[in-house]
Amino acid sequence: MKRILLLTFLVCFVILLVSCSHSHEKAEERIHNETHHWYPCSDSECDAVLEKVEHSFTAGVITTQPTPSSDGVKTYLCSACGYLKRQSVKYESVYTADDTTWRKAFALSNFSNITAVIEEIRRMDETVHTTISTVQANGGRVYIETVVVQNGKETGYEGKLQDGNYMWIFADKNQGIYDVNPELTNEVVEGSAVLNSRSYGFDRLADCFSKFTFNESTNSYEAYDLTFGSGEFGYSSVSVKVQDGRVVSIQAVTDEAIPTEINATYSDYGKTVPTVPGAEKAENE
Repeated sequence: MKRILLLTFLVCFVILLVSCSHSHEKAEERIHNETHHWYPCSDSECDAVLEKVEHSFTAGVITTQPTPSSDGVKTYLCSACGYLKRQSVKYESVYTADDTTWRKAFALSNFSNITAVIEEIRRMDETVHTTISTVQANGGRVYIETVVVQNGKETGYEGKLQDGNYMWIFADKNQGIYDVNPELTNEVVEGSAVLNSRSYGFDRLADCFSKFTFNESTNSYEAYDLTFGSGEFGYSSVSVKVQDGRVVSIQAVTDEAIPTEINATYSDYGKTVPTVPGAEKAENE
């Protein structure tokens, strides 16, 4: 029995030596996947992988220009094997303005149907006080949701819906529109409020074009030590980004004893449909 086992072992060992006795020679053509390239063995029955290395990509080139309605394509070439890697590129307009186009971008009429998120941050000693207001305006209907956060913990909430002369006030996130009785009010909140005194007088930036310079690296207009009129509003710095003739974002730092950092973003021009508490519940009833 032992002889049979030994003989079987020797036969298998010899077969193994014979099967691996040939020297691997790389084929003429490389093979690649998304991350590496290599040479297969010239013997079609051999699975050996030779000289496997990661791709070495050159700087990418925009091969399809992005547009406002579709992404573009940036192509990277592996200089060793010729493999092409493609990535999508988002559209980002480089917009340079003159005084006229700048004023049009800040016209309050642009902000009657819009979504805006305004973050205000005040740093006092060891306390970071943040107020985040989300405004959804659609003509005569405006919904404003305000969340107050202190050192990362939510400490306050209010929702406010203006629809014509009726006002709903929501005290918590679980309160729906059908849980609150609307009241007639003279307080009319307009969509353009997201750009005026509610957000520190940003509508007055329309008169300050000559004080801004265009920064190509950030695709934004920047101004420092900026004040409006009598100095009611003052900023140590302001950065405004405009795309396709519309204000996309404003970052500013107020010139106060305790400065307020303001980050405002504007989107969905002409497309905003306010989503208010209880809307989903109402649809299901």
